[in-house]
Amino acid sequence: MRTIVLLPFLVLALCCFAVEKIPGGWTESGTLPYSYAYARSYLGHQMRKEGWTCKIGFTAGPKREQEHSVWHKGNRKMQVMIWRIDVGKTGYSKGEIIDGKRDKTGR
Repeated sequence: MRTIVLLPFLVLALCCFAVEKIPGGWTESGTLPYSYAYARSYLGHQMRKEGWTCKIGFTAGPKREQEHSVWHKGNRKMQVMIWRIDVGKTGYSKGEIIDGKRDKTGR
C-alpha cells in the first residue's frame, strides 16, 4: 500500500486559488492561475530548482493537456498531476510516495 504525505515544498501553495487536503490518495490538490503550458513549465522549473529529477512523465487527454509525472530526490519520490481546467486556470495534485509496496489488491 502506498503512503503519501504532504510536503512543505514549492511556491505553488502561495499562488493557488484553492488548496484542498485530501484524505488518502493525493495529499494536496488545488488550482493555479496560469495556463496549462505555463503551469507545466513553472512546475518543472520549481521541482528542478529544489533538486528533484523527473524520472517518469507522460501527457494524456484529447488535447494532451494532462500530465502525470514521478519525480525523485535521493530516496524520495513525488507524484504530480496537472491538467487544464480553462484558459488561465490549471489544476494540480501532488503527494510524496513513502512506501512503494503494494497491498494484496494491487494498489
